[in-house]
Amino acid sequence: SNWPGPDTPYSPSKCLASEVVRYYGRNSALPAVIVRPFNVYGPLENRGRLVASLVRHGLLGIPLDLSRARQHRDFVYIDDVVKGLIRSAENPNALGHEADLGTGVPLTVQDVAHIAMEELPRLRVNIGAVPDKPTDQGPLVANTEHTREILGWNP
Repeated sequence: SNWPGPDTPYSPSKCLASEVVRYYGRNSALPAVIVRPFNVYGPLENRGRLVASLVRHGLLGIPLDLSRARQHRDFVYIDDVVKGLIRSAENPNALGHEADLGTGVPLTVQDVAHIAMEELPRLRVNIGAVPDKPTDQGPLVANTEHTREILGWNP
């Protein structure tokens, strides 16, 4: 086989978890919905995550070193995710489906850093100061059309 396999256990563990939920949804009375929150940001976010790091460094006036920051991600605010989770639990149309909780708008990490620099004048970001991780994944963007159809949810 030419496929080298995953670089980390993260991706196959998510796939396996989805399959377990699908199995129990089909073979038991357990109502199952697979919900995939994308890059969630907001209050109480882990300090090491991107948006929290940008804000903290900007408020303290400490430069932040990033990779080339070309990864495309889908950043979604925590309040929107909570509304999507509630909607998926309450909406009978969601049973047996998968729902991506994201905006559907791909932003690069560099885009987010530039937005943060506009809002936080003391923020300095050193793009390319650290090497890219070999395990960085390609673009991760929500399928908002399917989620809108089954949940009637928009971020």
